[in-house]
Amino acid sequence: MSNVPPQLPPAPAPVPGGPTAFDPADIRRQIADGTVILPIAEQEVLVAYANAVRLRLGDFEAAIRDRDAWRAPAGLAFGFLSSLITIVGTKDFGGLFGVNRDVCIGAFGAAFLLSVVWMAIAAARAWSRRKGNTVEDVVRSLPRADAAP
Repeated sequence: MSNVPPQLPPAPAPVPGGPTAFDPADIRRQIADGTVILPIAEQEVLVAYANAVRLRLGDFEAAIRDRDAWRAPAGLAFGFLSSLITIVGTKDFGGLFGVNRDVCIGAFGAAFLLSVVWMAIAAARAWSRRKGNTVEDVVRSLPRADAAP
């Protein structure tokens, strides 16, 4: 280690016209050099009634909600199944909260079956709404102003 202090970075070059001056022409040139203009050949004007938009967005919201609704009952079914396997696989299971083994097997079995039915219903609903879940689908489904009623 030496006792020589580190060197400072070089000072920036002075700005022409002072530290607060700027050249609008230079800014315009920099923007023009970095700007890319992409022509849009066609733009669609959408005219729709608020009620039609509300109905389509309500359907879209329900489709998004139903898409992931199977996860909660699947987690419950997995939990009940693992508890059921533990109870059935253990011969010396003494019961749960004073309830004997057979009642626990019946309760967890019924809870497992109910959660499987719930999961099947939620999965069927998610499967039926698997199409039309994008914003483009919602826009395409809106009635157009040029369409006949």
